Amino acid sequence: MASQLIHLDVVVPVYGRPDLFKQCMEAFHKHIGDIPYRLIIVDDKSPNDMEPEYKGLNATIVRHKENQGFPQSVNDGVKEGYAPVILLLNTDCFVQEGTIQAMMEEFREPSTGIVGAKLVFPELPEVGAAGGSIQHCGMAVGINANPIHVKLGWRPDHPRCNVRRDDLQMVTGALMAVRRKIWDKLGGFATDYGQGTFEDVELCVRCRNELGYKIVYTPRAVATHFAGASAKAAGIGFPLQRNQQTFLARVGKYLRWDEYMFW
Repeated sequence: MASQLIHLDVVVPVYGRPDLFKQCMEAFHKHIGDIPYRLIIVDDKSPNDMEPEYKGLNATIVRHKENQGFPQSVNDGVKEGYAPVILLLNTDCFVQEGTIQAMMEEFREPSTGIVGAKLVFPELPEVGAAGGSIQHCGMAVGINANPIHVKLGWRPDHPRCNVRRDDLQMVTGALMAVRRKIWDKLGGFATDYGQGTFEDVELCVRCRNELGYKIVYTPRAVATHFAGASAKAAGIGFPLQRNQQTFLARVGKYLRWDEYMFW
């Protein structure tokens, strides 16, 4: 791999949950195909001993001495690479066949800035009736200016969940691909969101409105997403109200109500 031109930097922020991390890596290595990549893992002072899981991985490991939260972890990981495209992969996301390839193909269009995927809830007893349904197939802005997941809970095979869109304002950062030149121009994720939430949608909004790139959702890219599993296991809460206020103060002028367009 070292002799190849690296096309993709894959940044995986880790905070415990060795069980999910192992499954995430198994799915990633099974489905990465022949894309030249660099794997960068950022351990944000995990509450579990993750070292056994890192053994044998051909990866750069960044270890935080103190917990710094999701935005800073991603930023630190991105700094370790230089590939033209960055893939952000949460440990609670398990990619399916063809997913990474589909996301990379979107960058053949020069106007594409950020790409998101179809994320589906796992089919587990604790998930209940939502198991196997849509968690993410693009995001919209509600009438109260709050970012929302469209078609939450719909069937993944529903035709309206399987339409490629390049007119979005935002996609989720749980599984997101972004051009490095965009990341660098915007300075990555804003770290004043603390543990996280809203940093990903802010990046999308700024990418679209300040740099003029498109935010794309491709239904050809699919992953199972446990949605915040690491934080839930560690009992970490997110300051949602404060972060929403920060988000609106910073990029509220760019937002437009578009929730109605998705129904």
